Amino acid sequence: MPLLTISISAVLLYLTCSVYLGGQAWHGVRHPRLEKLAVIAGYTALSGHAVILFNTIFGDWGIDFSVLKVASLTFWLITLITLLSSMRLPVKNLLVPLYIIAAISLVAAQALHTTAQTIPNITFGIGVHILLSILAESIFTIAAVQAITVGIQDRLLKKHRTQGLVNSLPPLQTMETLLFDMLWGGQLILTAALATGIIAAPDLITALTTHKVVFAAIAWLVFAILLWGRHQLGWRGNTAIRWTLTGFVLLMLSYFGSKFVLEFLLS
Repeated sequence: MPLLTISISAVLLYLTCSVYLGGQAWHGVRHPRLEKLAVIAGYTALSGHAVILFNTIFGDWGIDFSVLKVASLTFWLITLITLLSSMRLPVKNLLVPLYIIAAISLVAAQALHTTAQTIPNITFGIGVHILLSILAESIFTIAAVQAITVGIQDRLLKKHRTQGLVNSLPPLQTMETLLFDMLWGGQLILTAALATGIIAAPDLITALTTHKVVFAAIAWLVFAILLWGRHQLGWRGNTAIRWTLTGFVLLMLSYFGSKFVLEFLLS
């Protein structure tokens, strides 16, 4: 099947699912059979989206790191995590804008033809490591936003302000569970990023001692402790938010701070 046909089909399915879920939320009417069809349609759209991404990001030229391609991949993953979460959490309303964003990102990545943005003189393994690192950073950025949203929602509820933002969001416990679903997804991708970086590194000792890897490893440990604390000790609320934001800051230091450390602090 031509990629154009797959793209158009995925976009139409995304928009159909968004309209259906939006109408269902607006009218407050549920149709179990139609809901199942909407779930199947959502997974079908994501599958088509994945095919397009694979065929446009990976090629004879190497790996395309252009902004639109990476953004499309990020929104694909966020939509997938939310759809998986919706199977056990009442977060289907969140899929209404996500389906639209995923469709727009897919159209933009395909319609706005740009030259493939590749990184010269790197191996395929290093390229995969970089792509996974960008994706992990994107997922944890969205998780940090989710954590801040949970904190605002919790504060407003404690002040008995249940109108506006709070009224439009899923219940607080649901939002926290979705946050941890995002953290699990981000942690798995970060683990893969670190593993591929170590495996593909030409000089293992040097790679393990760089500021970027050190910060990323500490961030990985912070997120691992948080996920363990959630599973074993039931961490939630401000504890979960603080640990999430701490890990996020460390990860940002890994990606953006290592250059500052090397050029200014150690010069």
